Amino acid sequence: FDAMPSFDFSPNIFKYNGCFTKYTVDGVPKNIEFSPDFSKVAYCIGHVLHVYDFLLHKDYCIENHTKAQDGGLPYRNEYGTNHGVYWSPESDRLAFYRLDESKVSNYTLIERKEGRSFPKVIKYPFTGEPNQDVKVGVFDFKTTVFLDLRKSCYHTNLVWKDGELYVTELEENKPLWTLCVYENRGNLKACVMSISGKKYVEPENPPCFLSNGNFIILHENNLLDRDGHRLNSNEAIVTKIIGCNKDYFVYQTSTDEAMNRSIQVLNLST
Repeated sequence: FDAMPSFDFSPNIFKYNGCFTKYTVDGVPKNIEFSPDFSKVAYCIGHVLHVYDFLLHKDYCIENHTKAQDGGLPYRNEYGTNHGVYWSPESDRLAFYRLDESKVSNYTLIERKEGRSFPKVIKYPFTGEPNQDVKVGVFDFKTTVFLDLRKSCYHTNLVWKDGELYVTELEENKPLWTLCVYENRGNLKACVMSISGKKYVEPENPPCFLSNGNFIILHENNLLDRDGHRLNSNEAIVTKIIGCNKDYFVYQTSTDEAMNRSIQVLNLST
């Protein structure tokens, strides 16, 4: 595709390469995520997740006969959950969160608009009270399959690799996270690696896959291989993974002075 599509909220128009596709929806679309090849877009209307195909001019609606929110952000954006929808690299499948907050307590906020105050009720899980129930579904434009997730875990940092979905699962009651891979039918295929801590661990990044099938993961300012071995020097504070090819892995580091940033290159051939 030669240009990235855009979305105009007011008239509900998707624009692609100077052409317009217009259709009426009830409410304002949210959680908008374009596919990697920009041929499709996922968006939510209310609690229902839709996918629009620019080439087929077809709107898909993922079945949801509950009041749970599809495509929403779980865990209040913690543990690396920055999206509610995750496209496969081939743009042919879509992983998404389904959030059931029916047992979560209400909490009232006060919003200011045009000099006036208005109450706004949200769901907020207080300490010791029930949290949201989180599921992960996969839509392949024919059916929707929900992963058989491990219990008592936060399911975070979703990422696709070779048609399979990797999920970092953080234990609720102990400082341990495990990187798990799920196959197409939703079954757990393998637990790839685990990281534990003395008091807590907080996964914030998915694995970055290399061309040889291995991966590197950023965990608590260190680069780790799949065996948990640190790849950066003791002095380096890794702040960001930039990218990689078959020979080199590029990342950003900082020093004790927070304003300083430098780019480091790891030679993968040695």
